[in-house]
Amino acid sequence: MEVKKATPKEKFDWIQEWHPYLFNLVKRDLRNEHLRNDPAFAKKYLGKTFPKADTQELVEGYRAAIQDGQEGLVDFLFQAWLLKKTDIYHYFAEELSKISEDFTELDTLDSQVAKEISDKAVHQFGALDTILFALMNGVVFPPSLFEELKKKAHEEERIKKKNADEQAAIKDREDLIRDYELRLQRLMDKYEKKLLGMEKKYHNDTAALKKQLKR
Repeated sequence: MEVKKATPKEKFDWIQEWHPYLFNLVKRDLRNEHLRNDPAFAKKYLGKTFPKADTQELVEGYRAAIQDGQEGLVDFLFQAWLLKKTDIYHYFAEELSKISEDFTELDTLDSQVAKEISDKAVHQFGALDTILFALMNGVVFPPSLFEELKKKAHEEERIKKKNADEQAAIKDREDLIRDYELRLQRLMDKYEKKLLGMEKKYHNDTAALKKQLKR
């Protein structure tokens, strides 16, 4: 991805697999600042009243609108996301200003310098936020570095999913154990009450038999 040459739509298409993550973060902004003021758009692209649209429906609706030529929506989406990521903005601004005071006009970055900036960003913010910020904000990383970041983002997602699956499995086991313990306790309570009843009956029967023997 050559960010200096890429159009907003090309950038948007390049991160298609992460659209759900992007839209989930900015969906409130979309509802309050765009859809609320453009009910015709909501009706055309969402097919329902906009407050009920979930993340996936927003993704599909906005993708369709952008494909129809409403590319200005990409800038709105990117700006909404960037406003929620001021920490990573300040990091890049600080690092790039060491290279040039007017870092927004940079056309290239030395590959080693770019790698160092990228590695520190990944360490602090994760590969996914790093690649999204660099793409949206036009950070002139070499194309090969964007591909490397993409692989790292995929690996992060794999590990995150693996950890989530493991946590779910642990929770399932814990739920199973709790259910077993509850059933066991209920069974013990049931038989304890039954034994107490039998014991009471035994004492009553014994007392009655003693009375009969005294007569």
